[in-house]
Amino acid sequence: MEQHKTCARKGLPQAKIAVRCAFFVQVNGVGPFVRTVDPSVNLVEVQQALKRRGFLEVFWQSLIDTVPAGHEIILRGSGGRYTRAEANELAEKKRLFNRPAHLVIDRAACLAIAPLRLRPLGHAVNVAVVAAPRAITVTSCGANKGAKDNCNKQRLSPSGKKASFLNSTLVKALSMTISIAPTKGATSCADAPEDVVLSLVV
Repeated sequence: MEQHKTCARKGLPQAKIAVRCAFFVQVNGVGPFVRTVDPSVNLVEVQQALKRRGFLEVFWQSLIDTVPAGHEIILRGSGGRYTRAEANELAEKKRLFNRPAHLVIDRAACLAIAPLRLRPLGHAVNVAVVAAPRAITVTSCGANKGAKDNCNKQRLSPSGKKASFLNSTLVKALSMTISIAPTKGATSCADAPEDVVLSLVV
């Protein structure tokens, strides 16, 4: 990768280079946004593994639609939690003030690695937890003009989970992070079920 040459010129060790991403997809502008890329996989190592393949390996892996072992970035089964009709029905139920709800489907194991980072830029966003295995934390920063470092945290749980927590909150801030605490011995991101569903109304 070109980045390697740049870092080498600056005397930085290439072994420490890592690129990971949080990537959500909505099909044709319809339905929920679904996490489709594994944030625990280092994309630099994936690219290096792909470059090391021989001709026959490239041909065979292209034929069976696979990649070198341990370097799969696509989360298999993404978007399988709801049918399109079910997702549309749920989104309709979550409408607020005649404004549409945007559903976000994730996996707790993935969300613990790569929180969802949004930039409302001062616009009001209603965040509701439809489903989650445990409490979701919403951190909003810059609610007051000129106070970018002034951050506020709220814990949310799905309705009926824990009466001590709210299941929705109205956020008006410059930036917002939605996260979940990791658990010991948790399933890997790739093997985890889609167990987090959020509703965002802007």
